Amino acid sequence: MLHQVVVAHAETAFADVRAANPAGIGYPRHVEREFKTFATCGILGKGFLRVRCNSCGVEELVAFSCHGRGFCPSCIGRRMVEPSTRLVDEILPHVSYRQWVLTFPYRMRPALAFDKALWSWAIGIGMAKVFAWQRKMAKRLGHREVKPLGLCMGQRFGSLLQLNPHGHAVVADGVLALGSGRPMWVSLPTPTRPDVEDIALAIVRGISKRLAARETGSEDDEASAATVAYAEAASVARIQQRPSDDESAASSPGVLSAVVTTELGRFSVVTVRGRTHGASHAYSGSSPARCSTKAASTGSPPSQSLSAAS
Repeated sequence: MLHQVVVAHAETAFADVRAANPAGIGYPRHVEREFKTFATCGILGKGFLRVRCNSCGVEELVAFSCHGRGFCPSCIGRRMVEPSTRLVDEILPHVSYRQWVLTFPYRMRPALAFDKALWSWAIGIGMAKVFAWQRKMAKRLGHREVKPLGLCMGQRFGSLLQLNPHGHAVVADGVLALGSGRPMWVSLPTPTRPDVEDIALAIVRGISKRLAARETGSEDDEASAATVAYAEAASVARIQQRPSDDESAASSPGVLSAVVTTELGRFSVVTVRGRTHGASHAYSGSSPARCSTKAASTGSPPSQSLSAAS
């Protein structure tokens, strides 16, 4: 049904938008390209492979897919399942995990959506602050040389399909202690509400500092969404409001959240516990690698990025 609607009405929609704009500007080129490539997905006339079973000799034609990253159900479903399966079966160790979600103010979102470098270091700062908190907790337990484990996948839209670049991170609820010969897995205490608030404040301060230090270009340069965002964010010098207990109270059991309001807008950090396993144990690279499939596949694969502790 979706494919039929796109084939029948996409070009008309593109023309209507261009006609309604006095400058004749329509949807961004990458949006139109996504619709047009989706219209060719699974069409034998656009290319196919002939596959044959060596045992029974049965042959079948398999049409090329569009490899779309926007909304093609088939291609997106495959992109979601394949990386998640590999993470669960081959990469993530069998320990407990916690999901962290970082969202950004409205005024930053256009720049984050179109500036890959800005998106990369904004998410990198978020992961670094979570890892820094884990190292601090491990140090209190007597482990100075540790390695946190986690990854972050980006999602570009919200529940209403509006532009909302935000990060979903899967972070192990512990660290690898490296100081005594064989690596040892050490479980960490569950973060408290003040811990989440402190992490959120650290993330905002780190992002604000980087934005303020980033050059905005000369006055003759054409203003872009990223440049405007940098200029607006440069004035962020302090956190205007620290979330109170009531403001950061979670609506669901096991969920902790913190909202930090700045001159640029509202940043939020949410964390929820995933699967829980036993106490601390010796880590072995050959042990079954499992985690919550739901947590591992929350983000959108098109903008996925792997974060590792330094």
